[in-house]
Amino acid sequence: MTASESVADSRVVVLDCVRTIFPFLPEDQVAVATKESLAEWDSLATLSLITMIEETLDLMLTDDEVQEFHSVEGIQAVLARRAAAGA
Repeated sequence: MTASESVADSRVVVLDCVRTIFPFLPEDQVAVATKESLAEWDSLATLSLITMIEETLDLMLTDDEVQEFHSVEGIQAVLARRAAAGA
């Protein structure tokens, strides 16, 4: 698998995880969701996202990476950097 395929796969995983954690979120809001725009995105939701992403992608996120889990875009950026570093 190439780095770009890995990034694409991780983007799909992140979106699927967000849909699972926030099933009420309209589809057009999934990719742009942030802690600030979504009152339900609290510390428990963040922990759920971390756990689900780690289990699905079989990886362990660092504390520094988790600090960027304030938006879907931030999560995807963390995983893209990981994929690029592993390439």
